[in-house]
Amino acid sequence: MKNNGFFSIFLKDFDLFLLGLKSLLFGGRGRVPRFF
Repeated sequence: MKNNGFFSIFLKDFDLFLLGLKSLLFGGRGRVPRFF
C-alpha cells in the first residue's frame, strides 16, 4: 500500500512534534514524566 510509507512518516513527525511540545512544557530541561 502506498499510504503506508506516508503514514509512517506522519507518525514520525508527530512523535517529534510531541517531543518538542513536552520540552516546551517542561522548560526544555529534559524533565519528562514517565507517563508521557
